[in-house]
Amino acid sequence: MYDKFPRVTYITPQGFKDMTDIIVRFDVDQYLIEERSFPLNSTIRDGERPEMFAHRTYGDVNLHWVSLTINKLINPYYDWMLSSQSLENYISEKYPGYTMFLTDINGIDAFGGSFRINDIVYATGVTSASLQPAIQDSLKNGRVASYDPAYCKLVVEFTQKTAWVPQEGDYIAGASKNRLGVPVYYVAKIGKVIESPYAAHHFENSDGEELNPRIPSSLHNEYLTSTDMGFTFGATPIGRYIFEDYTVGMVTNREYEIEKNDEKRNILIVNKSSLGNLEKDIENKLR
Repeated sequence: MYDKFPRVTYITPQGFKDMTDIIVRFDVDQYLIEERSFPLNSTIRDGERPEMFAHRTYGDVNLHWVSLTINKLINPYYDWMLSSQSLENYISEKYPGYTMFLTDINGIDAFGGSFRINDIVYATGVTSASLQPAIQDSLKNGRVASYDPAYCKLVVEFTQKTAWVPQEGDYIAGASKNRLGVPVYYVAKIGKVIESPYAAHHFENSDGEELNPRIPSSLHNEYLTSTDMGFTFGATPIGRYIFEDYTVGMVTNREYEIEKNDEKRNILIVNKSSLGNLEKDIENKLR
């Protein structure tokens, strides 16, 4: 298929060179797939890469582009189903370190502050955030990898991996700058801490609908009036998860990624007799 791609002239240290323009992307009209290619369903086997799948399906590893194209898969690695080991590696890289679920200093309400990626947070004693908090131990610090305010969920990568294992009830502090460049300090209490792959990704009801973490489950999809807004943080899914270790309907980061990966297992293929027509259609587009 690459021999059908347009050519482009690049300037190299050795001078001008005529090369295949591999950055070109093409798509197949849906009606061509549905009406002319007679799409069939197939299943990717664990560890089977696009080239291996093409060899098993069509007897030709060079036809790996067929399945990628008709299934609209741009990235041949992450859009394709990962093997069990590759998925575990992906989860470890995407969800590093520990995840802390934060509350206010009193451990009653949600943490109302915010964090920026690459901010440094550190352990501290109970203190007021109006002044610069005291650093409890210079080794007990970490870099902010992500923060989700809806879930009060802070993901931290530790600069000293053996120096600080955060515990529920610990306090953390940090600082950011306001629009005037003045440092703004904050202190939060760790309500719950867990290794990131096993932390809550989201909550679902029995119908598989994703719940708002900051509204009680009983009010899901309800029209809320002012009288419905008197609930406490502890009555919400994320509040119950932090305070009660409530896990009904909880989907962990790892479970979420496994489910998304399994959804990629079933893909469309075209009948071998239609490959010629499909190739002609794409060749016309590339022209």
